[in-house]
Amino acid sequence: DPDEVMEERGIVCCRINGRDISLELSQDEDGNLYCKEEGTSQKLAAKRWVEVNLAHLDDLAAKILNAIEDEDCFVPVPSIKDTADCETSPCDATTEALLEDLRATPFATKTIYLLAEAGEGKTIIMNRLARRTAELYLEGKIHFVFLPIELGGRPFMRFDDLLIGHLAEKFRFRGYYFKGVVELVKLGLLVVGLDGFEEMTVEGKDDKVISSLGELLSLFDSKGKVVISARKAFYEFALQNQAPLQDVMRSCEIEISAYRLQQWTAVQLISVCSTHRCTSSYLTIWQVRK
Repeated sequence: DPDEVMEERGIVCCRINGRDISLELSQDEDGNLYCKEEGTSQKLAAKRWVEVNLAHLDDLAAKILNAIEDEDCFVPVPSIKDTADCETSPCDATTEALLEDLRATPFATKTIYLLAEAGEGKTIIMNRLARRTAELYLEGKIHFVFLPIELGGRPFMRFDDLLIGHLAEKFRFRGYYFKGVVELVKLGLLVVGLDGFEEMTVEGKDDKVISSLGELLSLFDSKGKVVISARKAFYEFALQNQAPLQDVMRSCEIEISAYRLQQWTAVQLISVCSTHRCTSSYLTIWQVRK
């Protein structure tokens, strides 16, 4: 509770989860903020202290790995990346390309669309990205966690309840409040993934759904990153109907890019079948799409 935080002469006192905390704040020549907890000699970067003591990302990463099963028959999926300035570039492995995008320092709220038709692997990519970031975080190689939220056509108007409920039900992770999640996204410690965004239009009108997205992005105040999976048709519609989105985001900076998943080639299909001894159902699916 911000009202219970006291600051005086570089000393911050607060009570978190029943524990009284006193922090001594300091800055280096570059303006980076550090803190030292009372009774300890270790000085930590303030962001790192939040990561360990407030966000508990190590616990969240472990719960993500426990809740999302690894895909034995996963094959790197190619895609075409589109940027706001109409440049396109091919990506051989979409998951790794997304990870590199998330590791980069943004200068605005980085909004990444993951586009494909129904059943072409959007959810698998989101789950794969969540496992990959959780593993790298626990290895100490990155300092953020990717949190996929399955929207599944549920009303977007109460996204705060949906997100916190999904954390508790799927990941068995409690202790976050929605405003806290927003702050963690702004700090770059948490990346939220919205899976199946276009299904929200089943429950609500298209313009209201897009406006709700704008309201969510505006909370990030031109900071942080979010990944949105949707069908290609919805993405094209959203780009052509930006008025509801722009009405909410006039004071925010948004950087938009999109990855368009490509279907497997015959070589990729033969590779996954021979390597992982998958069933003939993969052949049937590929033949139908071909």
